[in-house]
Amino acid sequence: MNSNHHLLHEMNYQKVYDDLIAKCQVRQSIDGYKERHHIIPKSLGGSNDSSNLVDLTAREHFVAHFLLAKLHGGNQWSSIKRMRGNDDFYINSRLYEVARREAAKATSLRFKGVAKSEETRAKMSAAARRYHGTDLKPVKIKRGEEGYVSPIKGVPRPTPWLIGTTPANKGVPASAETRAKLSAASKGRKNTPEHLAKRMESRRLTRMKKGQIRPFIVNGVQYESSKIASEAVDIPEATLKYWAYGKGRPSKVYSHITEVRWVDAKIS
Repeated sequence: MNSNHHLLHEMNYQKVYDDLIAKCQVRQSIDGYKERHHIIPKSLGGSNDSSNLVDLTAREHFVAHFLLAKLHGGNQWSSIKRMRGNDDFYINSRLYEVARREAAKATSLRFKGVAKSEETRAKMSAAARRYHGTDLKPVKIKRGEEGYVSPIKGVPRPTPWLIGTTPANKGVPASAETRAKLSAASKGRKNTPEHLAKRMESRRLTRMKKGQIRPFIVNGVQYESSKIASEAVDIPEATLKYWAYGKGRPSKVYSHITEVRWVDAKIS
């Protein structure tokens, strides 16, 4: 009985939240101050896609996050905590709306008539395009994921106090003593199987990008490399490459082999 009552209680919070969002989605516009809200919070897997964004008044925004906190608990209460500010100060949705609206007015008056630089205007323009869904911020690719490009790739990073100077050790080979120290430091260092596997995978991907590993086809089946194809069909890799280069044909022993080539090679 208690569990059913609890379930009904949570379902009511969900309905109130859904009704609030539905009402705001069909609304034409908001006069005055407004805030953009993620319908499914980013912490719960929501995206920056326009279908997951809706404009709310400050009061509606406060209520929406309160309902999410009631529904999901956990870190959803952090949003309420940030909206309230000082824990000792009581605030409800109406007070929150007044505070945010007046703060926005004060900020606007503070910078009224102040000339903005070209860089500032460009940033504001980009932010406005993202806000209105015409230029959504791309999904951030994390380090280690496919397609990740370091933001400092190709950017020289000289030590500040060495700018305009040449490092003393540039082009100078390491001494025998330095090499001995480096060698001693690396000796006895144990690599876990997981670490070794990551290093091998990293090397494999690098070799593939450089074209050092090419997909290989045997009898219409594509393998990642000639080495993997060799293990799959139980034929020496050197023999497969020999046939792929057109230097010979499979003998009677390998009469079942009818096609051997790299993926990008032309079919003769």
